[in-house]
Amino acid sequence: MERTFRTSLFGFGIDVVTSPVEYTWDFGDGQTLTTTSPGGPYPNRDVEHVYEDTGTFTVTLTTVWEGRYRVDEDPDHEWRTIDGTALTTTTLDPFEVTELRSHLVG
Repeated sequence: MERTFRTSLFGFGIDVVTSPVEYTWDFGDGQTLTTTSPGGPYPNRDVEHVYEDTGTFTVTLTTVWEGRYRVDEDPDHEWRTIDGTALTTTTLDPFEVTELRSHLVG
């Protein structure tokens, strides 16, 4: 999902558009997953993880962004690619993983 920003630098108006290109999920148990999908709400299963053990875990998401910009005073009003990428990291609150077992009773 693109993000659009408006700013100014040295009195020049600038539009900036950034787009996520890669997501790395660290599930807090030593396992990671890198994907081009941000995932989606249940029941979307394009990003999922199975915990092998119980415990308290913290998920961290690192997103790689690329971007482009244009300056108002540019007579061509041309979009230009920003060299390199930027990273953002989001850490979720810790959560408890438990194991539930059902038993048939007579």
